[in-house]
Amino acid sequence: MEDPTEYVKNTFFGGNLGLGFDFGVTYHINSQLKFSASILDLGYIHHKKNIKNTRVAGNFVFEGTDFLFETADSANDWDSIDERFEEDFPRGDNQEAYISWRSTKINAALKYSFGQRRSKVCYDHRYKDFYTDALGVQLFSVFRPLGPQLALTSFYEKSITDKIHTKFTYTIDEFSYTNIGAGLSAQLGKLNVYTMLDNILSYKNLSSANHVSLQVGFNLIFE
Repeated sequence: MEDPTEYVKNTFFGGNLGLGFDFGVTYHINSQLKFSASILDLGYIHHKKNIKNTRVAGNFVFEGTDFLFETADSANDWDSIDERFEEDFPRGDNQEAYISWRSTKINAALKYSFGQRRSKVCYDHRYKDFYTDALGVQLFSVFRPLGPQLALTSFYEKSITDKIHTKFTYTIDEFSYTNIGAGLSAQLGKLNVYTMLDNILSYKNLSSANHVSLQVGFNLIFE
């Protein structure tokens, strides 16, 4: 039986260590207009343990072949293609260390609050004013190896009561122009329950959906 401490060691300090930073800023333009932005996963990982790199180089042109089924030599057709592939693509393995960069994410949002103005007591026993409604827009970008991936989201927030809050979103990205989402958060005493549903219109045909998500969570709140 393997030593269980090896799993813990490989999970947290497995030798492939790195460095990352998150930055965020919030600026209240006035009592109703707020700007926020963040940079997440700005960093790298240095891979130097349990590494196997494979390098393949060459050119291969395949113009098709006529397979003679139901003959004793049919399997040779596949063998000849495999042999040609191995000859034209020489491979080499090594254990050289390398660095991989994280997929840095950038968020920027502008939010306008309106409606009925209310006050609530925060956990540090201070009063905080908030509005029952809000409209906003958020720009999200994640940097992929082939280029940045962008998404633009508009949202509407509604506080039904001091304990029940809702949010509705509409997102445009390179995969869909019909991504509608919804979220609900409710506080029941010391228990906070939340659920979020993304790409609602795709649930009627999940097989053709590019992306769907459903999240449900519980938080215990202590003062």
